[in-house]
Amino acid sequence: MKTKPKVLLMLLPFHPPLIPPLGIACLKAYLQSNGFEVKTVNANRNEELTGFYTQYFDALKRFVPEDRQANFYNIGNEVLRNHLMAYINHTSEELYRESVGILVYNTFFQTITGEMAARLNSIVAMYFAALEKFVLGIVS
Repeated sequence: MKTKPKVLLMLLPFHPPLIPPLGIACLKAYLQSNGFEVKTVNANRNEELTGFYTQYFDALKRFVPEDRQANFYNIGNEVLRNHLMAYINHTSEELYRESVGILVYNTFFQTITGEMAARLNSIVAMYFAALEKFVLGIVS
């Protein structure tokens, strides 16, 4: 008896819940109709992972003066998304810390200290450690 190939489709945290994740549902239906066993997971429902969003924005809000916050959460999401990508791709801690400062400056026109960048970096590192644990719990 041949086993079906398995696929895990996951909606990662910080996806705004404005609409149901239709794309992932369509992919699941297509894959299942082509002989795959598919599991879908919406990680936005995991409180530990989504808690990092609050931690990140609480810290960021302390670093950006109120008169520069504008539409803070909408434009701050760009900082967070780009920060997550910087974490994944960084090869130098010094350049990584500098890049976070640039992200904040280019979005809020506010310079942050190395200590402030390190605080944001630690939140992102804790998030990825928790995400790894979450994913391993699903695939194990």
